[in-house]
Amino acid sequence: EDPYIFLGQILTCAYFSYFVFTPIVINLNDKIV
Repeated sequence: EDPYIFLGQILTCAYFSYFVFTPIVINLNDKIV
Protein backbone atom coordinates (compact mmCIF):
# COMPACT_ATOMS: atom_id res chain seq x y z
CA GLU A 1 0.00 0.00 0.00
CA ASP A 2 2.89 2.36 0.79
CA PRO A 3 4.37 2.28 -2.75
CA TYR A 4 0.99 3.33 -4.16
CA ILE A 5 0.79 6.28 -1.76
CA PHE A 6 4.34 7.30 -2.69
CA LEU A 7 3.54 7.01 -6.40
CA GLY A 8 0.36 9.04 -5.92
CA GLN A 9 2.31 11.82 -4.22
CA ILE A 10 4.82 11.90 -7.09
CA LEU A 11 2.04 12.10 -9.69
CA THR A 12 0.29 14.84 -7.71
CA CYS A 13 3.50 16.89 -7.46
CA ALA A 14 4.23 16.40 -11.17
CA TYR A 15 0.65 17.36 -12.09
CA PHE A 16 0.81 20.49 -9.91
CA SER A 17 4.27 21.57 -11.09
CA TYR A 18 3.17 21.06 -14.72
CA PHE A 19 0.37 23.61 -14.36
CA VAL A 20 2.65 25.98 -12.40
CA PHE A 21 5.63 25.92 -14.78
CA THR A 22 3.87 25.72 -18.15
CA PRO A 23 2.75 29.41 -18.17
CA ILE A 24 6.25 30.42 -17.02
CA VAL A 25 7.87 28.50 -19.88
CA ILE A 26 5.40 30.02 -22.37
CA ASN A 27 6.21 33.53 -21.10
CA LEU A 28 9.94 32.87 -21.36
CA ASN A 29 9.52 31.60 -24.92
CA ASP A 30 7.56 34.73 -25.82
CA LYS A 31 10.32 36.95 -24.42
CA ILE A 32 13.08 35.01 -26.22
CA VAL A 33 11.21 35.00 -29.54
